[in-house]
Amino acid sequence: MRQILDIYRKDVRHFWIEICASLLALSAYVWRELAQWGNRQAGMDLPNFFIGLLTALGPISWCLLVTRVIHDESLVVDRQFWVTRPYEWKKLLAAKALFVGSFVNLPLFVCNVIFLKNAGFSPTQHLLGLLWIQVLILIFLVLPVASVSVVTSTLVQVLLWTLGIAVCIASVASLSTLMPQSDPSLSSDNSEMIWLLLFLAIGLGIILWQYCQRKAWIPRAVIVGIALFMAAASLIPMPQAEIERAYPQLAAGEQPPLHLVPAPPDHRHAVDDSAVEPKKVELTIRFHESAVAKGSLVLITATRVAIRLPSGDAWTSRWRAASVEVWPGDGTISVASTVDKGFFERSRVVRAKMDITLAYAEYHEVDTRQITVQPGVFRVDGVGICWAISPDSQFWNRSYLDCQSPLRSPKIMAHFETAASTCPRALGKTEIAPTTRYAVNLNDEGASGEIAIIPIRNSYVSFSVPERGDDEIQIPGICAGTQMTIADPVVTRTASIQVELEDVSLNDYLRRGAGLIGQQ
Repeated sequence: MRQILDIYRKDVRHFWIEICASLLALSAYVWRELAQWGNRQAGMDLPNFFIGLLTALGPISWCLLVTRVIHDESLVVDRQFWVTRPYEWKKLLAAKALFVGSFVNLPLFVCNVIFLKNAGFSPTQHLLGLLWIQVLILIFLVLPVASVSVVTSTLVQVLLWTLGIAVCIASVASLSTLMPQSDPSLSSDNSEMIWLLLFLAIGLGIILWQYCQRKAWIPRAVIVGIALFMAAASLIPMPQAEIERAYPQLAAGEQPPLHLVPAPPDHRHAVDDSAVEPKKVELTIRFHESAVAKGSLVLITATRVAIRLPSGDAWTSRWRAASVEVWPGDGTISVASTVDKGFFERSRVVRAKMDITLAYAEYHEVDTRQITVQPGVFRVDGVGICWAISPDSQFWNRSYLDCQSPLRSPKIMAHFETAASTCPRALGKTEIAPTTRYAVNLNDEGASGEIAIIPIRNSYVSFSVPERGDDEIQIPGICAGTQMTIADPVVTRTASIQVELEDVSLNDYLRRGAGLIGQQ
């Protein structure tokens, strides 16, 4: 134990400048975050470059600190001075781990406690979550940096290795753009914990091997192999059958949660110039939707289009990720698809049949509760602390709820009746007929495999804007005193439905821009 403490004290003397710089960078980041929280509704008027610099300085200083302390007793070649002292490699490794824990993990843990207390949450109630953040920092930041540092002897070598790995991954991954791919977000794979354990095992294995054996060529080969594997993984397209299993066709007798009727093409807008690309063409198909049950949300998560020509020629797209919210009430939605340019050119003036398959998830409200929007910051059970971003003289139709939650942002469904809005009426504007405005947040920020420096998750729910004829119509929002309903969204079914369009021209469905034809 004495030798461990001797090495630890020596490292503190050698790297006190790097330690101070790291603590200063972390303190500046904490100051910036807390100052921003103090002016939540308006935000801090800081340049984006300055904000980004403060955010990056902490992790960069940690990486430099870890690299420098490992290089102080070089593990490369066979003439290390520390072997003759003699140092036991186990005690040397323990001293380095103690150093990292003291000046990386401990300061971060203290800052996280400060963040939670400042936000009004109890640190003791979220102790396991705070410890989990430390584990993620070790796995995704400390271990990769330490793994490269133990097989190098200078900071320049570390930078060259890091650059080489990054170029390798970027180069191989760029080839994926030349291959037909399905969006990985459509996968139902829940193997985050397996990947976490794999990264942990590989990182610890490299470090233990090098401290014990000091033969750098083996861990170097492992690091290169991992980089190539990660890059090559991006070239493997997701099996289409996996998506079809996750979103099966409705069984006989099952009723879909919504009713879709193809809408005629919208010729009021000019064709978007970017709709036709060198290898593909962007199409937009519109539908009139109805029949979604009250207290429900249908989220269209993916689309696939099959086109058949009278000549027998056919083309079927791969699944394409989407995020189209369909709420109760009648309305119009648009879904996008990509068609091979060669097929489009052959069929653009031919009447064709189009089959659109829509994969969807059906959500229902549970644990419904009524809340009243308060002035400034107020607490919402099951969510955290929130504040309303209300309409103002510049943005009369803006309306969303901004929230902060401990460790993980909750999924939220919310709605309110525009007739119950307490927002002031805009002069010279006509108010829309009474309707319901909906909002949802399904982002699972702070999930088990997501790394973050702070334990506070920011999320917001933006209320939908009903279609309207012109910008002179005011859509009431949420202000202090507005009654609204929030609930937890729960998936009750995932499936897919198919809609057929007969005798259509693909040319009519080219993606169109926002400007109206004839506008100057």
